[in-house]
Amino acid sequence: MQIPIRRLAVALAGAVIVLLVVFGVRLEWGPSPAIVGSVALSGSTSGSTFESDVIETDATLAGLSWTGRAPEEVWVRASSDGDEWTPWLELAIEPEHAPDPRTGEAGDAKPATDPMYFGPISFLQYRVTDSSAEFSASAVGRFTAEVVETSGRGLALRDRLVQLVPSVEIGGADAEAVPGAPSVVRAEDWGSDQCLAGTQPRKLPRVHRVEMAIVHHAGNNGYSAGQDARDLVYAFCNYHVHSRGWWDIAYNFLVDRYGVIYEGRRGSLEDQVRGGHTAGFNSYSVGVALMGNHEEAAPTFAGINALEEFLAWRLDMHHIPAGGVVTVESLGSDKWDEGQLVEFYRIAGHRDAKHTACPGAYCVSLLPQIRDSVAADGEPKFSLDYSDFDPIIPGTDADLLVHAPVDAPWTISAIQRFGSTVWSVSGVGPRTVTWDGDTPIGPYIIRADFGALGVHEQIVQVGSYEWPFVDDEGSYAAAEIDDMWDRGITVGCDWNRFCPEATLTKAEIATLVSRAMEGEGSYPSYSGHFTDVPDGQWYTGPIEFLVQQGVISSGGDYGINDPASRALVVDYILGALGVSPLSSYQGYFTDVPEGEWYTGMVERAYELGIAIGYPDGTFQPDGTLTRQEAGA
Repeated sequence: MQIPIRRLAVALAGAVIVLLVVFGVRLEWGPSPAIVGSVALSGSTSGSTFESDVIETDATLAGLSWTGRAPEEVWVRASSDGDEWTPWLELAIEPEHAPDPRTGEAGDAKPATDPMYFGPISFLQYRVTDSSAEFSASAVGRFTAEVVETSGRGLALRDRLVQLVPSVEIGGADAEAVPGAPSVVRAEDWGSDQCLAGTQPRKLPRVHRVEMAIVHHAGNNGYSAGQDARDLVYAFCNYHVHSRGWWDIAYNFLVDRYGVIYEGRRGSLEDQVRGGHTAGFNSYSVGVALMGNHEEAAPTFAGINALEEFLAWRLDMHHIPAGGVVTVESLGSDKWDEGQLVEFYRIAGHRDAKHTACPGAYCVSLLPQIRDSVAADGEPKFSLDYSDFDPIIPGTDADLLVHAPVDAPWTISAIQRFGSTVWSVSGVGPRTVTWDGDTPIGPYIIRADFGALGVHEQIVQVGSYEWPFVDDEGSYAAAEIDDMWDRGITVGCDWNRFCPEATLTKAEIATLVSRAMEGEGSYPSYSGHFTDVPDGQWYTGPIEFLVQQGVISSGGDYGINDPASRALVVDYILGALGVSPLSSYQGYFTDVPEGEWYTGMVERAYELGIAIGYPDGTFQPDGTLTRQEAGA
């Protein structure tokens, strides 16, 4: 018997209601997989203007990328039916709305405009202007439409229904909030996991010390509350990750026009994750975007109130004052050259860091009011001003400004990263304390204990070495060593050194590989897999983790201080990647014979371009590696 579609829909709706009421089932918003595409533009050029042909493509958000130099202006319009069109809308060209220069993330990036969110549309057209002499001849073939479709129109019905399954929770409870934080939609709840699916797993670098907040605007003003706003965040993420090549959505946080706060980059809610929002200054800041175009319209009261509530909590979390200014060193931008010292308000607008309209004239005019509101918000609190305190020139007095209630006692100490206390001072209330930094160069933990008001720890450096190690400058693997630090793979061999020339030990390679697999924080309980691996050592958890993951086999002595051979390192790395050894012998290296325990792995590594070997045709499987070679 055939059931009419309308009757079937009513029956299904009734079943859903029964589930909701009787069994406590919640249907959470779960985005469809985004469809991200690139469409090469064809069209015609007249003088300094290139106008594309109309392209037919389902999309909810669009931008433009290019090869060669950036154009001067880019405009786009959209239509749902090909007849009724939006006005021509300008796409912002913000080359430094991006990761910091010379980072791994910046190296993966593609030049493109900021995106424009439309909601579901099916037709796009672009207009590009450039007054340069060579523009007319090179316009066709240079420009590509970057489109993101998040409404699910490109998915089969079965694929759409599959998306519902992980969105159903039976008797589910809300995620536990971060203590003291305002209500924030976590990244996984707006679709971060779906956005990042299929990308290379990245451990996002941390900010050395948050010194300021940078306010942005992003998107347009016409979106509605709830799912539409979440879809806008989800679309931003897909554009930033899949169209622009960044490692995550650019912003640490976003605030919509209805006052809803969203965690942007994963992990930002609990940690100091480095964003990709303000090239040259991401490493000092937390970036928050008001969702809308505030060059055209003022932010809503709800949006501003939520922004103020968020900033009051976040600046307290980092124990930095909301008022006043801070001086930081530019890592390179179009407005501030690399190495230039720049003074910012603690709550700054994006235009303070570069030549841009962001966060819009209407928002900029409100920043003084926002600073005052944030400074006045909250219970008695303390903050520390490190403007003159990091880095510290050894033997030169450095002042740390302590902001605290007049009756608040405190103790501030400087501690070697893995060592002892080298300086300590106590006091009550607001005060400036001075440390001469007369101590070996390296990173130190400044521990500020304010009793009932809390404890704050911050790493600073004594000396002008390249953070974080004092002995890796000039190493051919310096960039890789820095990247390993950023990703949490290495903490060095000592409190201030990496020891690049030291021989890599088996305990060290186990630790490096384990951290690269993100084993830290999920180490198994001690099982005594090896007779010479006791409980509680720095290498115990990583070795236990690799046994659990099947990367190494247990039994007997491990040889924690034995040098790690080249063959062993290849075996660990490919085991961590889940790559199987080559099954048939190929004889790629003259000194890697058939039948050795490492032969299949070394030959597989050769085919993957990892085990390159030496010019004489050898691999030297029993040779040892230095720590810098392992990093490279």
